[in-house]
Formats: sequence, C-alpha cells, structure tokens
Amino acid sequence: MKTFLVPIDFSPPAKNAFLYACRLAAEVKGKVKLLHVYSPGSVEPYAPIYFHDEMVGRREELALSYLAEIEKEIPLEILSNIDLDFDLELGTPVDEILRAVRTKKPDLVIMGMRGGGFMQKKILGTVTNGVIARTTAQVLVIPENCQYKKFNKIAYATNFEHEDIFAISEMLSFTRLMGAELHCIHVQKEGEQEVESVYKQEILKKAFQHEWRMNTINFENISYNKVIEGLNLYIEKEEIDLLVMLTHSRGLFSRIFHQSHAREMALQTEVPLWIFQTSKVNNSDQKPTKSGYPSNIGKKDKSIKEI
Repeated sequence: MKTFLVPIDFSPPAKNAFLYACRLAAEVKGKVKLLHVYSPGSVEPYAPIYFHDEMVGRREELALSYLAEIEKEIPLEILSNIDLDFDLELGTPVDEILRAVRTKKPDLVIMGMRGGGFMQKKILGTVTNGVIARTTAQVLVIPENCQYKKFNKIAYATNFEHEDIFAISEMLSFTRLMGAELHCIHVQKEGEQEVESVYKQEILKKAFQHEWRMNTINFENISYNKVIEGLNLYIEKEEIDLLVMLTHSRGLFSRIFHQSHAREMALQTEVPLWIFQTSKVNNSDQKPTKSGYPSNIGKKDKSIKEI
C-alpha cells in the first residue's frame, strides 16, 4: 500500500486529512497525490472564455500558494520519506475524484470529515459520502480533530458475510506492517438469537486460527440495540485507533434512500474509518456457501470444537 489520493478543498478537515496522509505515507515511504477540484459553478456562466481561463489560472496559483504554506507544517523527516504531487481539475468534486480513482489507481483515498452536529456533518460531508457511495476504491475517512498516531488496535466490524474473509486478510497484512492487533467485532441487537452468530464466528475463527492462537486477532460479539452506538462504545472502551467497515455499492435509488452503516459511521466517528467496498473484495474465485463463507475454509479441520 504505497499510493494515497487526497482530495483537498482548503477546508480545515481537508488540511488535516492531508497532514495525516503525509505521516501515514512516511511509514511506508509512499506517494501522496493531492487533488483540488475547481467547480465551474463558481465562475459566471456567460463570462468570456478568456475570463474563465484566467480564473482557472488564478485558482491554481492560489492552490499552490496554499499548499506551500501547509507543507511548512510537515517536518522535514516526513517530507523526505514521501513522494508528493498535486493536480488541479475543473469539474464537480465527486465526479473528478472518481475519475482520479480510475486513472491514478490509488491504493487508498484519504478524505476529511468535518466535526459538529449530525445535520452539519450530513450537509458538509456530502462530497466524502458521495465518494464512499460511488467508488470501488478503499476510503479512509479522517475526522477533523483526529491527529495521526501509530495504530496499536484496529477494529473490523463484521456482519459475518463471505466478503469478510478477504477484507480481514488484507487488514491482517496492514496490522502486521503497523505492529498492531486486530479486533473482529460483531454487534448483535439485544434480544436476537445468538446461535447463528456464534456458529459463524466459530467458522471465522477457523479461517484465521493461526492468527487467533498467536493473539494477533480477537473475535467478540456484543449486544446493543443500535449498531453505530454499539461500535462507538466499543471503540471508546477498548481504545481503538482505527475502525474498518464494509459498505455495499448500490444503484442510484438505493444510494438516495438507504444509508449504509459505513456511511452513517463516517458522519459520527471520532477515530479514522477505513471503508472497504464489497466490489473490491468480491473478485475472488472462492464462492460463499450456505454458512456465508467460501467452501474451502476449514476443509482441513475435523471439528470446530477443536479450536
């Protein structure tokens, strides 16, 4: 994981995401690709072409000046370990960010999320949520007041879907790189039957029994009536540094009327939120079985009881 795309709009959350991305990239000697999208709506639509070109030129000048200023806040030892570049595009923010994902193929898109009340986040987080809803890329959402620190505990929110196998595998590679431990947490509504959840958790343990026995991965079920509140309480209690969630790509109608848990969490989280798109992990040749997991999981093991 070497290349990070960071959309920046000169807001405090975007600035914070940029500084965060630089520190994360320094850990892996990676690349930070900044993208500023200049919306045509801010120019008088009937203005002459030359006026439009002049405004774009001034926008680029202002953007470069701004970046030069915030670059001064990055320690030299960080800058010396990253490759930094900048692009200015004309268009609508979500569309241009999605275009950059397709052309630049970053390993991770890092975006800021403004703090404040729920409705403020709902409105001001439109671009971030728009990207989450439509991209196939992995997205790391950074809350406005979140400062970079080494990841010691990473939580993965599982609903026991077959895609979890592949997302967890990728996250284990990242946790090894960071020297962190991984917590696989399932929030079950209070009063629901636990039999199926326990059974699927045991299967998940079998898939990662080596890591489980080496104490680098933990599995927990917790009961709470609201998933997001349950996750936030777990994050606070266990001092989690990073939360990872799956989200599902949907059609336009569903995107408008159905808010996924991952996008809802992006509006409320106090820790960085790493979002996997199911389309990213659905390309495996392994097919789910009735248990919800690929058919080759646990084939060599005689019994779940042997865990």
